[in-house]
Amino acid sequence: MWKLNFFGISFFEIFYYFFIFSFFGWIYESLLVTIREKRWTNRGFLNGPIIPIYGCAATLLYITFFNDKTISLTECTNIRNVTIIFIAGMIVASVLEYVTSYVMEKLFHAKWWDYSDYPCNIQGRISLRSSLFWGLLSVIMAEFIAPYVTKHIIDKIPLRLGEYFGYAIFALFLADFYVTVKATLKLDQKLSNMAKLREELYEYAQGTKLYDLQEELKAKLNNSKAAEYVEMLRESVDRGYEAIQAKYKKENDEQAIQEKKALRMELERRMKEFSARYKEQKAEGLHELIHKRILRAFPNMKAVNREGVLKDYREKLRRKK
Repeated sequence: MWKLNFFGISFFEIFYYFFIFSFFGWIYESLLVTIREKRWTNRGFLNGPIIPIYGCAATLLYITFFNDKTISLTECTNIRNVTIIFIAGMIVASVLEYVTSYVMEKLFHAKWWDYSDYPCNIQGRISLRSSLFWGLLSVIMAEFIAPYVTKHIIDKIPLRLGEYFGYAIFALFLADFYVTVKATLKLDQKLSNMAKLREELYEYAQGTKLYDLQEELKAKLNNSKAAEYVEMLRESVDRGYEAIQAKYKKENDEQAIQEKKALRMELERRMKEFSARYKEQKAEGLHELIHKRILRAFPNMKAVNREGVLKDYREKLRRKK
């Protein structure tokens, strides 16, 4: 398997290029977020020191520009060749970034990065700015980094030792991938459970007819923390309750007054029950550690239609720390 060739490039080279550039990508992203957040951050979806999107993009470009037919593009540096590498790298990496963002959002119901504030973006998944960066990085990789890595790292690895080491790396990668995906699915489930509790309380409050539902209020509630959520709901209900009580007092309908009062008291009980059950939603052990790392690694991550819930969960993990 290790001696298989793809367009004149051995599987051995492809394998190590993927992991080496995944590691380089992890160093770059981790340092960038660490400087921005002013604290050490292990960036990336996986727990280990790799970010596969960098490895995938670099490996695809390596296969494209260092095979038997196109090696001339990197051996001769001129405006034409650099432009071809820049445009190809920009397209390949941008498509990969868009697909990765889309798949991760569908799997975990969250946007892990968002370029919505950048000009010329597509659904916040990619932007002109990020694409230009990918193009520049591709030129640097093809002209400087890739030749150095080949000559001073990959060519220096003994084939037999490299094979055994490769099996170990791949086994660790698969284990990390499995554990991280499982924990992230648990995170998604946890957020879903918390959102469901909110929705159940909201629907019950609406069913009491103590106030009229407004779409603006619902959107506001979804983006607020739990304490704010309960308080806004209580205030809305109280306004409706007072209006209803005034109406029935005017009509001298004592039975209706007592019925609405009982409903209001039951709703208050439900709110307290909601708060208790909401606080019980937590992760434990390894999953909790992975959730902490992921939320720290992606400080701008957005949960689709569950922003308030994600804020609560972040706060819960911070307080526990």
